[in-house]
Amino acid sequence: MMLLPAGMGAVKPAAISGGVGSGFTATNLGSNVVLSNGNRTAAFDTTATTRRAHGSQVRSTTGKYYFEFLVDLGSGATLYRPALGISGGATAITNLGGLAGDYGYLSNGEKRGNAGSSSSFGASFTTGDIIGVAVDFAAGQIWYAKNNVWQGGGNPAAGTSPAFSGVAGNKQPTAMVTSSMTAQVTIRTDTGSQSYAPPAGFVPWG
Repeated sequence: MMLLPAGMGAVKPAAISGGVGSGFTATNLGSNVVLSNGNRTAAFDTTATTRRAHGSQVRSTTGKYYFEFLVDLGSGATLYRPALGISGGATAITNLGGLAGDYGYLSNGEKRGNAGSSSSFGASFTTGDIIGVAVDFAAGQIWYAKNNVWQGGGNPAAGTSPAFSGVAGNKQPTAMVTSSMTAQVTIRTDTGSQSYAPPAGFVPWG
């Protein structure tokens, strides 16, 4: 599989200085997903069914956390190329959002969560876009941003209009791509790699 240079297409503000952060984990990694760049970049090819890559740092119960995904390769014209968000970290061939405890922002601009159906949400995203994810575990809420614009009218700093409520339990950042599609994603969990500051009251996922 040909890997794109990590960070390709990131024509956005320079990353904020500081920290190291966590990457993806090889545990429960989907088939035909290749990790590189210190496990911070996941490349998905066309030879498998639905695939997932999970962040190695698990969070739950309390705290307000923020992380980013850089879409190194993707397409807003297609569902799940990629889908980005959080999950319980299980190996699954189910599209992100299709299992209880999954919460995803899909590349065509829809959202899907907690085993529900996909629904209209925000802007589509593609190669070069940066997707921010803010999770308030105490309130059980999650928000998504595209290039620092919070989608669906959400405001995590104010705690209003989350993409989903009812978030509970152990969660890991999750990138997922459906079958027969190529994509590549780089995870950014620390201030040293993130392009945007966390919302007020939130800290980097770490």
